[in-house]
Amino acid sequence: MTRASLGYKALPTVASLPTASSTYKGVFVVQTSNNHTYFCDGTQWIDYTQALTVFAAGVNSGLVPDPGSATGKFLKDSSTWAIPLDPRLLVAVTTSTTTNATTTLANATGLSVALLANKTYMVRANVLFQMSVNNQGIRLAVGALTGATVTGMVITPNNSSTPTFSSQRATGAGAATPNIDTANATTLATMNFQVQMGSTAGSFQVQFCSSNTSATASVMTGSSIEAIQVN
Repeated sequence: MTRASLGYKALPTVASLPTASSTYKGVFVVQTSNNHTYFCDGTQWIDYTQALTVFAAGVNSGLVPDPGSATGKFLKDSSTWAIPLDPRLLVAVTTSTTTNATTTLANATGLSVALLANKTYMVRANVLFQMSVNNQGIRLAVGALTGATVTGMVITPNNSSTPTFSSQRATGAGAATPNIDTANATTLATMNFQVQMGSTAGSFQVQFCSSNTSATASVMTGSSIEAIQVN
């Protein structure tokens, strides 16, 4: 069996590529200096050998990483593989702990997402917190959002069998849970809100304080917030 009997034809070979032009549009050649296959689209020569091997490890001086098990991922401009996210989805995770020993609401550092004007969002925050004593609780609320309509629910555990449900229809609202069962133990509270933004953009910022000045409330590292734009 020969190449001819299979109907295959060898590509023409060139020592160097001629200037790309409409004359060579649609032509494949092999450049003998590097044994690469090139295709001319009428304006440029495209290196097909490089295109087919660009995702192999070590290609292009390591600028393209080994894909490994990168199925379904995309290559970011930082040369790392990542899972594509819905562009409507906003996510933030705290990288430090914020404390508040007062009964005045303050921002939980890093627990916020920027919202566009005239859009509606569903927002969920998972707040990991601790109280310095077990007979006091935490209060959670949303920071000011000019012109926005805010409707939501905060669920916070306490030391009884029934958690505290705080229905909130405004920013800076909400009630503190009366107390928690164990001091300095990480506990999860959840915040679920629908936010209808007005003509002014702004950030959905989680705020918190202690139920009493005798205790320190802490929002812990790893707390998270996500918002999905629904219109």
